[in-house]
Amino acid sequence: STNRHEIERRVNVLVNMISTTPPTDKNTVLISHAEHIEKAAAYPVNEGDAVVVLPLEEKGFRVIAYITSGQWQDMARTLNML
Repeated sequence: STNRHEIERRVNVLVNMISTTPPTDKNTVLISHAEHIEKAAAYPVNEGDAVVVLPLEEKGFRVIAYITSGQWQDMARTLNML
């Protein structure tokens, strides 16, 4: 079990990472446990789902989309990936 201090450290790192604008023409993709991203983004997340954010630098970030695991599967079917 991860102690509370370590969880807080990980959440702070995530907040810093998702608040930082990536280089031009690039996106940043972070993979995390639902618990950590839920705390960092203050947004309820289920395992396998995605939270898409717009980095706002010193102002933090804004959640702009939420993609469920079912929606991922639908997109993969549409793209003939399944």
